[in-house]
Amino acid sequence: MNLPVKMNEAKDKYSTFFIELYTLELRGGITYIAACDENIYYKRRLYTAVPFSRGDIKSSMDEPTQELEIQIGDVNDDHLAFLMNGFDFRGCKATLSRILYPDSVTTDTDLEQFLFSGYIDSPSFENGVFACTIKNVFPSMKAPQRMFDLPCNSYFGDSICGLDLNTTNDIVEVNGGNTIVLQNSYEADFWKNGTARINGESRNIVSSNGNQIKIHINFLQQSITGATITLERGCDKTQEDCRRHNNLKKYTGFPAIPFESVYR
Repeated sequence: MNLPVKMNEAKDKYSTFFIELYTLELRGGITYIAACDENIYYKRRLYTAVPFSRGDIKSSMDEPTQELEIQIGDVNDDHLAFLMNGFDFRGCKATLSRILYPDSVTTDTDLEQFLFSGYIDSPSFENGVFACTIKNVFPSMKAPQRMFDLPCNSYFGDSICGLDLNTTNDIVEVNGGNTIVLQNSYEADFWKNGTARINGESRNIVSSNGNQIKIHINFLQQSITGATITLERGCDKTQEDCRRHNNLKKYTGFPAIPFESVYR
């Protein structure tokens, strides 16, 4: 079960961390919720802090997740009546994504990652906990040698993708937390969405520019200055990133997936 973020504890432990955001398209309007104990402003919208917790998202190309369990704690009978009678949210769309905090709210860089989308179903209430499920809106159809899915079915650098990982060893000159200064310089975003490895630890590269790379979470090692760092190119399996690599002809995802919502 994924629990909501406690901001003060997270700020003390990490320089950056993920916060999950929920967009609920209710019949009376759109509601924005953040799974943490403080309100979040993101893209000029207020995401209200709610004690959300959710089940695991177990996804693979063979068995994509069909539904996701959501729980909201500290709900009394009055709140429950308000939810059930004031908003008929069953069948309404819910989208789950996450952002990298504080980078996503302090810069113009879009670091939001889609996690799950579906419609709300099966509400229940027991011992002060309100629960429901979000059922997947994307069909799990198979096409020849491909999954009928939005992300690319290939792995960066495999025989279908055809691109080169450009695996390179470099030296860390300055360790600035999640910003690392390298000995050599590279073109802007050459390593974006790739991987950085030092002594068995791996980190995703959020962006790169010249001799600097930015990783999503700091390395746990006490000192990496002077260490050898292995860099590999990568992608986030989206059309936009495939276009950035000038490899859109090899993209194996689907630009859109049709689905039908029926309200009775």
